Amino acid sequence: MKHIQYMIIVMSFIGLLLVGCDASDNTNDKKAHLNVVTSFYPMYDFSKQVAGDRADVTMLLSTNQDAHVYEPSAKDVATVSEADIFVYSSDEMEFWAQRLLDAVNSDQLIATKTYTFDSITDHEDDGDFEEDNQTYSESSPITISGLQGHYHTGDVITLKADIAQEPSNTTWLWYKKTAAADDWTIIDQANSNVLEYQTDGENLKIKAVLEDEAMNIVAESNAVAVLIDDHEGIDPHVWLDPVKAQDQVNVIRDAFISADPEGESIYTENARLYNAQLQQLHESYEAAFREAENRLFVVQHQAFGHLAERYQLKQLSIGGLSTEVEPSPSRIAEINTLVEAFDIPVIYYQNGANSAIAQTVATETDTNVVVLYDFETLPESVDEDISYYQLMLENLEALKQSIH
Repeated sequence: MKHIQYMIIVMSFIGLLLVGCDASDNTNDKKAHLNVVTSFYPMYDFSKQVAGDRADVTMLLSTNQDAHVYEPSAKDVATVSEADIFVYSSDEMEFWAQRLLDAVNSDQLIATKTYTFDSITDHEDDGDFEEDNQTYSESSPITISGLQGHYHTGDVITLKADIAQEPSNTTWLWYKKTAAADDWTIIDQANSNVLEYQTDGENLKIKAVLEDEAMNIVAESNAVAVLIDDHEGIDPHVWLDPVKAQDQVNVIRDAFISADPEGESIYTENARLYNAQLQQLHESYEAAFREAENRLFVVQHQAFGHLAERYQLKQLSIGGLSTEVEPSPSRIAEINTLVEAFDIPVIYYQNGANSAIAQTVATETDTNVVVLYDFETLPESVDEDISYYQLMLENLEALKQSIH
């Protein structure tokens, strides 16, 4: 009887040890999981595919946020500071990424840019603009907020001027100065502490001024430099080419391995399987368009250049690379003429965007309006768990309406 009792005690003790080891293993597994923050939907989906169950993957941009004009918040900085890896596409797409990373407080973070363009030049005619680009100093009681790292031609600059105590009977005025001019000129119809100004492609300095009723300056801000960079017309939407998307997947795979060497076999196999799927996607596009006679398609937003180049298609864009710039009436009239001349059946607009411009052309030319996914935003109608692969297949079917 004592022998049996002894055996029960021993077995119970061994069981407790095994439970403890199992709990320890689970704890280690949890520690092995990477915390991955991504910029926007394509980077999120690619990272999810590579990570499998071994990493927690989130993205900064939420539903209907546009990566072109996104501005990181203090909460975003804190989120990335706690991550092991931050994944983004390029400095040309997420122009705000470097400023975000500069604000991040982490020595362990692996910042992963998945694509680098071959030819990028510095800002032209910046002169002394950048060195004067400050929003506050002790000599000025007025602070200016809202300045972005750079803008594109046609973007709307939104700045806000603040002062601790605004004197009574004063008026806000905004002034600008370009590199080609020595004098400050007033910005018309800007008479509040919030400025909205559409860029015309030229670098400039801007300052806010408070004047009293006698037009004397009561307070004046430091000048802030507004830098215009159109990236030499570079199309940053590289993920819309399934071949270049594979390159981005491989960069993500290597970053995961660097952060978590023990998971190398998992990340490598996940990336291999996913890239095989992307290669099938590429071959589907090739087969669909190989014999096409009509290779022209009309889009609202110039986002499909890489896809068009891969499959020898011709993209005709109503607007430009920036989603913020509305085309002129003369440009719309020009597109109308081309649509009718080439008997274009469909006008495409990007998901998550206002389709009014595409609808205007479609109405005037008696054509249809169809959505194409450029993945810059994640619209409410799309489930976060739906894959890039599935949506690219939908793009293929949509493009077949024009290309055949």
